[in-house]
Amino acid sequence: MFIVTYTYRVPFGRKDEYLQVQKGAKALYAKYGCTGYEVYEEIGTAGHCMEVIYFESDEHYQKVRQQVDADPQINALWEKFCEVTHTKDSPPLIKKFNRIL
Repeated sequence: MFIVTYTYRVPFGRKDEYLQVQKGAKALYAKYGCTGYEVYEEIGTAGHCMEVIYFESDEHYQKVRQQVDADPQINALWEKFCEVTHTKDSPPLIKKFNRIL
């Protein structure tokens, strides 16, 4: 198991727009074979969110990511995501993890 996490802040009042973008991204990643896609909001800190996307391995992640990046739909989703979260001003924190147990 291999996961990639993205953490960032969603501004107050933009959560519904954010969730619509996430639904589109989840469908796109599923189309190309990710094994799971979850979104969490930190308890007690409204707007602090984390995506967790599951893959079989780093190689599987790279393959899925290439296909997602080549899909024209991702550009519109990314632009909307950046607009909603102000990601261009404050990029998400990205981490990769291998399961060890």
